[in-house]
Amino acid sequence: MLPKLLDNNLFARTEAMIVLSKTGDPRALDTFVAQLKDPNQVPVVKMLAAEGIARIARERLSDISTQDAVQVAQILANVLQKEPDLLWPARARVLEALGALRQKVTDPLMDTGLLPSAALARLADPKERPEVRAWAAWALGMMQGSRQNYNSALVAHHIGRLAADLGAQIGAVFDPNQTDQAKYLTSLLVYQVYPGLKGEPGVGRSGVANQSDPGAAQTVVTELERRVQAVAVAAVNLSRAAGGLVPQARKDLAARIDALNSYLAQHPPTDTHLVPGGAAFPLLPPAPVVTPPSAPTGTGGRPGPGGRPGPGGRPGSGGEGRGGRP
Repeated sequence: MLPKLLDNNLFARTEAMIVLSKTGDPRALDTFVAQLKDPNQVPVVKMLAAEGIARIARERLSDISTQDAVQVAQILANVLQKEPDLLWPARARVLEALGALRQKVTDPLMDTGLLPSAALARLADPKERPEVRAWAAWALGMMQGSRQNYNSALVAHHIGRLAADLGAQIGAVFDPNQTDQAKYLTSLLVYQVYPGLKGEPGVGRSGVANQSDPGAAQTVVTELERRVQAVAVAAVNLSRAAGGLVPQARKDLAARIDALNSYLAQHPPTDTHLVPGGAAFPLLPPAPVVTPPSAPTGTGGRPGPGGRPGPGGRPGSGGEGRGGRP
């Protein structure tokens, strides 16, 4: 009965989609896809539709055929490309769903790199919200499937650049008396950005470092993973520091960021195309130092999936906490 409400009163359609998004039932996929494809549907319903897809993919991916998963992933990628002004919490949820489906290739014989390119476009956009860029990094790390000439070094470079940018923001906004914003940004770095390189615990073939072919690119990706981990650890240490430990924690974080930026500058990808013949994703310079706000601004982040930040302050769609997380 609930799909009949999705064209009616705003509150009715929103409440109906909240219920549907929590079912985790693959039979709801067609309903979710229909809302994402509807140009007249409101953003909150599209966000909840993506949240519902993510839940199904996390809990019952084995019940979805590869063909259906690819088709749904294509719809999600189209939303990212054709609706750039969609509210940022919805963009974040679309990226979460895209990564949870774990599809990289649409056609093994004539693949254009549509799925990873849609995520990389969000990751490589310096004007994009940090939450959206972080989920894009996570999604790229979750995608799996053979793809000849896939430029994993380019993906790793952009993830590394985001990690350095987030680290700089954490150092700038940290205040021992007001730690919420620094902890929020740190959670993005730890739970989305770093797993994009390292992978999720217990999730096979996840993480760019585990998907690269042996060679020079693999060496660069592995080294970037190590340096991003160092920034993440230093950010966590700063977010927990108090009293006389704060100055040294700040220095440690700054040193790790400098080391990461230096490596990014010395080992840039030789090609800015993700796939041959595809779009180019120019390399980004280091972000400028962020001036600490005069008062805490907050970012509206109630916990998301597995203790991660939820876009728009809403709870995440998973909540299962992989790898022993809360």
